[in-house]
Amino acid sequence: MAKRVPLCLRWLLTGLVAAAQLLAQGTSGNITGRVLDPSGAAVPGARIVARNVATGIETATASTETGDYNLVVYPGTYQVSAEAAGFKRFVRDDVIMTAAATVRLDLMLELGNVAETIEVSGTLLTVQSENAKITTAVENKFVDELPLVVGGRMRNPYDLVKIAPQVMSSGASEMALGGAPSRSWNATLDGLSITTNRAAERDEISFMAPSLEAITEFAVDTGGFKAEYGQATGGVLTFSSRSGTNEFHGTAYNFLRNEKLDARRFFEREKSVYKQNNFGVAAGGPVRLPKLYDGRNRTFFYLTYEGFRNRVGANATILSVPTPEMYEGDFTNWVDRNNQLLRIYDPATTRPGPGGAQIRDPFPGNQIPKSRFSEFSRQLIPYGQVVKPNRGGQPGTFSYVTQNWITSTGTILEPQDKGSAKLDHMLTDKHRLSFFANITSYRREAGPGGPPGLPVPLWSGEVQQFDTASYRLTHDWVMSPTLVNQFIIGGNTFDKASFSPNYGGNWKDKLCMKNVIDCNRNFPVVAFTEFATWGGNALNGTKQPMWSLKDDLSYTRGKHTFKFGFAYQNQRANGYGEQWISGGANFSFLSTSVPGDTAFRSGSSFASFLLGEAIGGGTETVREIEQIYPYYGFYAQDDWRLTPKLTINIGVRYEFTRPPVELEDKYSDFTPDRPNPAVNNYPGALRFAGFGPGRENRRSLLDGWYAGIGPRLGIAYALNNKTTVRTAFGRSFGRVTVTQGSGHFAGFIGLWRFSSQDQGVTPAFRWDQGLPSYPLPVILDPNAKLDPAFANNQNVDHWQPYDATRAPETLYWTFSIQREVARNLRLREAERRQAATIVEEETERFCAWLTELDVLPTIAALRRRADALVAAVLAE
Repeated sequence: MAKRVPLCLRWLLTGLVAAAQLLAQGTSGNITGRVLDPSGAAVPGARIVARNVATGIETATASTETGDYNLVVYPGTYQVSAEAAGFKRFVRDDVIMTAAATVRLDLMLELGNVAETIEVSGTLLTVQSENAKITTAVENKFVDELPLVVGGRMRNPYDLVKIAPQVMSSGASEMALGGAPSRSWNATLDGLSITTNRAAERDEISFMAPSLEAITEFAVDTGGFKAEYGQATGGVLTFSSRSGTNEFHGTAYNFLRNEKLDARRFFEREKSVYKQNNFGVAAGGPVRLPKLYDGRNRTFFYLTYEGFRNRVGANATILSVPTPEMYEGDFTNWVDRNNQLLRIYDPATTRPGPGGAQIRDPFPGNQIPKSRFSEFSRQLIPYGQVVKPNRGGQPGTFSYVTQNWITSTGTILEPQDKGSAKLDHMLTDKHRLSFFANITSYRREAGPGGPPGLPVPLWSGEVQQFDTASYRLTHDWVMSPTLVNQFIIGGNTFDKASFSPNYGGNWKDKLCMKNVIDCNRNFPVVAFTEFATWGGNALNGTKQPMWSLKDDLSYTRGKHTFKFGFAYQNQRANGYGEQWISGGANFSFLSTSVPGDTAFRSGSSFASFLLGEAIGGGTETVREIEQIYPYYGFYAQDDWRLTPKLTINIGVRYEFTRPPVELEDKYSDFTPDRPNPAVNNYPGALRFAGFGPGRENRRSLLDGWYAGIGPRLGIAYALNNKTTVRTAFGRSFGRVTVTQGSGHFAGFIGLWRFSSQDQGVTPAFRWDQGLPSYPLPVILDPNAKLDPAFANNQNVDHWQPYDATRAPETLYWTFSIQREVARNLRLREAERRQAATIVEEETERFCAWLTELDVLPTIAALRRRADALVAAVLAE
């Protein structure tokens, strides 16, 4: 079916916009320029050396026949020198390299003896014209000195990202870069991605990031990228880890918050408990073993540890709970908002009335005899009776039965620990190794006084565990003065688990709901329409391991800097869960009301519970799914310094994600035209991956998409030393994210939900009889066969063609003017247009962002603001 194209998207198609895209942008950058003699002629064969001031490590190259040179270096402060026969030695101090930047430094040599030295100091031009990308570099000074709010969680490096233009943040997880939809950005650490295989959530990814003390700086890129960048449609955050230097340095800190230092809030009788500590240590320097090894100028380390501990008093929690007489079957005080009695009707008396409609008889005196109580409900009643109303009105009033329980006790603790280690070593002047590792552990758990809300086991909340790690090994090889290769291998692990404190509590001998998969694992979940839910989900979570490698080869020849490379990611999404393995039931007033009356003028969900009349419920098997999404990316690009003022970036990138497979071929999919044997071969049934009877004889149920060819073109022109104009155009592709949930695994695992088909006139099932029968999947029944009708009467998922393999596509165009108006003060006006293959719901939100002038100025606004810059340029 053709989809309506929104008006704003049709407008976008008339002039395309850039967002930022990047897979594995390295943190290394380039110092580039030309070596010239006093007459302006090129000096070929000059030796150029960049020495890192902090570590003493030197990177060397030679100028080409046209005098051009290119040095690949890591972020830091450098001293750059040039030597050539017949010329004085040239030295330039304080050359600052930021993450993934390109710094232009032309070297003018003077005639003389090489033993003589000319030293030049001062700030380099801050408006560079070496590439067309739009980036904001956040230097080490800002990472170290900008304050961060420590409120309820550990300091988060992503909070610093908000200082960059084109970054929009909403809530704990939503963040958007470059005008694209939220969660479409990427983040890298030392050249490899630190995102998960799901759509990016800021808080989740923050667990992958190291401590702020382990980061030296980062860059936020939002437009005009070269071919080496891919796999994101919003923006890219490039983090660079901190290395040790020739001097030993260390720091210790503690950010403290305590209610004893706070003022009492206006309406508080006494201050709430609020204790919080964010503490840590960091140290680094050269590796030195007395009398054995001196690692200055050669081997360096940097170690960090950061911890977070808190104890926060709970805000008041107000809930509705059954009154004591309700547990005895007495509903004489059960009233509506007008304090009118709500009658309880006996579902056992349901029958056709004179007019054909279903009718029921009310319980005499609005009381249910105990002899009618469900046996399973009797077992649950002692747990519920622990909670008694402690607020509200008099019996017979609405406030007596609604929001009648309050607690201010209970806390949630969120301890977190991070640790990292960095080791750098110069094997020779041509080979450098760097290793970085970071681990994070986070727990969300109930405090000593229990959780806020109902006591365990009635508490419906979950505790959580996050365990993450990231590791990188980088090898830099200077193959010749004009040929440099960088190889990086590494990966990330991400393990998130959530579960009720009831999980694993050996419940079989206490409460065992009939006909569930395993009643021993958890307290059954009981949901009411008028009262707080009892119990929480059993174990569920995700593991997102990913290992990656990339290789980049840089070659300088004449006015050209060529770069070729490839990237590979073994992306996995290992989901697991068993939320309702011990069963769950929903109770509604409809089961004890006048049949068909949905306006809540009679009945009670708690009365339905006492009788065991469930309007819904279900159970499920253990799910352990291991999905694999391999990614490949290849690129070639050329940075062509056509004139001293004009640079052209041209390249092409080819990337694709192979069709997903499951480690044990546990994939299924709803197929609209497949005959369903259980309904007279009516179209619509499951099909199954794998080999053998009943399967499709292929590991994936999808065809691959291999048309991800992305040309890139960027132009940067320096009008003068203080003003640069940039424009870029390209086609790029975002990340293919994994299938989430359990919908594409029906038949291999089981997830069953049952509900009343007539609004409670007949129940979905009765407690004491247990759940209705259901077919067992192959993991539980060795004799079971893969059945195309397995998911009949259940919700199923369907892959549209290419939905799971085609990468989101963006066509973009950018135009910007940047001018230095004073030292350390630059203005940039940028216009971007883009069109993307995104769903309509996202398109509407995306187009709304385009109207925000603070983020994306209109063409008219750009022209007006640019007039002032152009006038200033012409006046010089």
